[in-house]
Amino acid sequence: SNDVIISGQQHEKFYPDRWRLMQYFLNQQKYSSFFLPHPGFEISLRRHEYIGENYVKLLSNFWTVPVGVGHADGLHMKFLEMAKAYVLPLGSIPSYMEKIAAKNMCLVGTNESNEEMIKIIDDLFSNRKTLWERIVSYSTAVKKTYDANTMIPEIYRSILQNDSPCTNY
Repeated sequence: SNDVIISGQQHEKFYPDRWRLMQYFLNQQKYSSFFLPHPGFEISLRRHEYIGENYVKLLSNFWTVPVGVGHADGLHMKFLEMAKAYVLPLGSIPSYMEKIAAKNMCLVGTNESNEEMIKIIDDLFSNRKTLWERIVSYSTAVKKTYDANTMIPEIYRSILQNDSPCTNY
């Protein structure tokens, strides 16, 4: 597996945690990272094919994804997609997040110093077995709490039928 995929909207003002983590991962050599630009908001005009199930399949090749609650603290599809793909979110934790899932997410990139942020990330990646256990715990809790195995396919069908905004933001 690769270490980190950076995806979704990258905006310093609206998603400062995700932006900060993106800057770190794209400018370091310790961890492998891959940048996937936001696909756009109209499915018919998308920049790439990584939406819906294709996005989840791509995510499953990575250990982590930087996220940021940013200006919209709600049940975002990305947290369900990450659970389905068995990938751990790094960044800010939504206030609504189920307790076990929130405990296993990696709160980083928020208010700590750069040195503290790097230490948190290094500690997370220092033991891949422990990281995998966190990922499984996060994924299991999210899938159970939010019925992700049913909800995700239904949302994808709705989006594809309506050419509405893409899911991985």
